[in-house]
Order: sequence, then C-alpha cells, then structure tokens
Amino acid sequence: MNFGHIDRSSDPRASAARSGLRYVQMLVSPHFGGGEKVAIDIHRGLAGMHGDAARLLLPGGGETERIVREAGLRYFRYEIGRLTSPGRVRSGLEQLRLLGTVHGLRTGILHVHAPFIFGAMRLFRTLSRLRTVLHLHLECGARDLAWPLRSPPDAVVVCAGFMRTIVEQALGEAGASKTEIRIVRNAVDTGTFSIGDRLAAKRAIGFAGEVPLAVIAANLARHKGQETAIRSIRLLKDRDRDVHLWLVGTERGGDDGYRARLEALVEALGVGDRVRFAGFRNDMPRIWQAADFALLPSTSEGLPLTLLEAQACGAVVIAAPTAGIPEIVADARTGFLVDAEDPRGYAARMEQLLDDRALAGALAAQARSQVERQHSVEAFRAGIRDLYDHLIPRAGR
Repeated sequence: MNFGHIDRSSDPRASAARSGLRYVQMLVSPHFGGGEKVAIDIHRGLAGMHGDAARLLLPGGGETERIVREAGLRYFRYEIGRLTSPGRVRSGLEQLRLLGTVHGLRTGILHVHAPFIFGAMRLFRTLSRLRTVLHLHLECGARDLAWPLRSPPDAVVVCAGFMRTIVEQALGEAGASKTEIRIVRNAVDTGTFSIGDRLAAKRAIGFAGEVPLAVIAANLARHKGQETAIRSIRLLKDRDRDVHLWLVGTERGGDDGYRARLEALVEALGVGDRVRFAGFRNDMPRIWQAADFALLPSTSEGLPLTLLEAQACGAVVIAAPTAGIPEIVADARTGFLVDAEDPRGYAARMEQLLDDRALAGALAAQARSQVERQHSVEAFRAGIRDLYDHLIPRAGR
C-alpha cells in the first residue's frame, strides 16, 4: 500500500521520525479473520513507507501472531484478558504498558479494528494524544456500539454501506456531527486471487478428480452456518449428487466444542466421506481456484472478504442475504442468495448450477467483473489514505 503522500516529503521515513507521528494499527483477535487481514495489509503498506513510524499492536498467541511473525513484521504484544478486564486497575496497567510503545510522540493515528477493544482503550486514547479511528468489520447494532462510542473516535470506518446508518444512530446527532464516518469497502488483490485451471488447482490442494467442491472459509462458529452447509451435502447425497464440502477455518474462542458438534452432525448424517475439516490454510487463492461453490449461510457479517476472494477466483457464491452480503451478491446475477437456515435451498442451487454450466460460468464472470470494478485494492488504499490525510492536519492544529 502506498500511503506516502500523508507526510508529503521526499523521504517519508525521515519525515515521520522528525514529526513524531505514528500510525498505530491495533488488531483485536488472536484468531485470523477478515478484519485481521485488513489491518495487517494497512500496516504493511504504512511500514513500507514510514518504517518504524508504523506500529502494530496485537493480542498474544494464536494464528494472527504467527502470521505476523512469519511475515517478518515488527509488533508489540498485549494481553487481551488484562486489557478487557472489568477491573479498572488491571485494564489501566495494561493500557499504560502499551502507552510506552508510543510514549513521547507528538501525535498520529490509532486505528482500532473492533468496537469493544476501542471502548476498553479509553485511558490509552486520552493519554496518547493520537487521533482515533474505529474500523467496523462486522455487523453490530446501535446498542452494541453505545458503550464504545460513549467517548467517540475522530472517525469511524465501515466496510459496508448498510452500517453507516447504524453508526449514526449509535453516535446520536451530537456525536455524528463531530465524528467522520467513511465507507471504505473491503478489497481484493485480483492479481493474487485470480481465475485459474480448476482441475489443476484441485490436484494442487490434494483434492483428486473432477468431483464438485463447495467451500466455506470461515472460523468455526455457530453464526457462520456450517451446519446448514453440511445438511445440504446430505440432501445432495440423497439425490445421488456427489458434491464435497471443505470447512476451512478453526474454532474461535467462546465457541469451544462447536467443532465436536459439527463432527457429530457429519457422522449422524453419514457424510464423513464428503465433508473435510480443513483447518486454517494459507493457500486460499489456490483453494478458491479449486472450488466450484463458495457457501456462507451466515446470520451475522460485515462485508465478507472471503466472498470477494472467492468471486475473484471464479467460484460461484451461494450465501445468506445477511448484512453486507447483498451489496456484493446480486441474486441470480453474481451469485445466489439463500436463507441461512435453508439447507434445501443451498442444495437446490448447487444442483441447478451443476446442471447448467453456462449459468455457472455467467454468474462467475459477472461476479469477477464486479470485484474488479468496485473492490480494487487501489480504491481501498485511496480511501484509507484520504481519511488519514484528513485527520493528521487536524491533529497538527
């Protein structure tokens, strides 16, 4: 990402160091998901331009830390249990420890990627003198935002258009007049996520033959709809349609035991030969190139990055009309929308696409074209860069 003109200097690294500016991205989950990916991408671009002026804060342990470490990115680790502790002293001490990572700086930007952590960081925000950005990646109600926004940020970034009204309601008239609200839709690198040879991709990921493959790429959680997808595979099996399902993702904290529940369902339905728990994968471009269908019977979302990646690779999306999903999936034009708890609907759409390859090809082509037009990396970078440009001059006054 090229955020260079923020500092307006021929040497952005030196400029940032002289001015005392910092660009701090705060990740909020040890489990790697779309929000974590967006935050890391923003930080990587800033670090490339501003060096040590870009700081990355993340909770210790889990896939997120491993990915950041393997990428060779410098980061500062915090204890999320201490930070979010109901005890003010414990939380305050953790915030003061984190404050040391930006101590003595004139100003800059703190970009937090979840509302609850933003709310918990009130002491840090007050003492750091950083301009604040709250980035919302998931659907939440105005009531859920009431506590975090009681001390509102300078700006709120939402990943989908439907979320703007929710933020305005949570802020109220007075707060909305002081807080910038920007829609910066998730983006896909269409060079990395691209259409390839499906059979070759299937062989590359260890999926033999020409059997149709459906994929859910989401952490194993009740709201993601893995149960609906598994039941749809059983219905297809009853119709002698051989479709396999890969569940790509791991169990998030708070849903301990959910994988066991899914495994029990697979066994009870007799589809163990067709459903694979693929775990966390770092070869998603290849998996989406191999997939015939991308499923997401989810009941809670933002603007799913995983669906944009699937569309960019030519997998046909069948997903629930939840949150921001209809903003990227137009029913019967760039995919299909099916209720989250309707396994028969998912089975029927997959069967329809298997019988009508021309339709599948047309939906995939239109979806890929839409991603290229509306969800480019360049547009995303420009949106974040423009927001930072807007906030930093205010910070200097």
